[in-house]
Amino acid sequence: MQIILLSTQGGADVSRVRQLLRLSGLQTIEGTILDFPALASGNSNPLVLVTNRGFVDCCALVRQFTEPTPRRHVWLTGLMVLEREQLAHISGATVLPLDAPIYTILGGLLGGTKLPPKKLLLGEVALDYESRTVETQNRSVQLTDTCFRFFRRLVYANGRYVHYLDLWEELWGDRAFTGRNALAVVATRTRQGLPRELAWRIQVRYGVGYRLMPPKQEGVSREE
Repeated sequence: MQIILLSTQGGADVSRVRQLLRLSGLQTIEGTILDFPALASGNSNPLVLVTNRGFVDCCALVRQFTEPTPRRHVWLTGLMVLEREQLAHISGATVLPLDAPIYTILGGLLGGTKLPPKKLLLGEVALDYESRTVETQNRSVQLTDTCFRFFRRLVYANGRYVHYLDLWEELWGDRAFTGRNALAVVATRTRQGLPRELAWRIQVRYGVGYRLMPPKQEGVSREE
């Protein structure tokens, strides 16, 4: 499937969405909102629009991208929750926060137009990306934005190691990679904020990256 990826901005948000779509095997046709008429002409490719504009500007964009024929949209905006819900009602599209996980983005593209879930159940862990809360059977904790995105990326990897560069892209976008020390600090702070039964499962392998060890295994995580 090909996805039209448009933006009203540059930087880390666009780069992250582009990378996530490509990792999911989806081809992207990129441009700005000025390119939309040419890109959309003669096809019905799903559309992802990345914007940090305010609510009034987003409502104007809705009118610009409304077409006679149905098109699946996903809007990644910097709006508050209620504003996103209002925009979703107006546009009939899925409207997500800029840090929405890839599963939610793909759900909006492939599953039709519906509001995104506020909580994602992933095995024994529940992630609430509105409040940056991690819930287990015994406890609920709130993480900082950076630590939450770091942990979320490990959870989605389903026990596999996530390379340093992929984690860097997730956290800091296009910023030049300056080494593993910054990631080690984030990993330490994430462990400190998580319940113990999750914290010890964050492992690092030198030259590879980090992972969240599957729950059936036992061991002690350590920095190498």
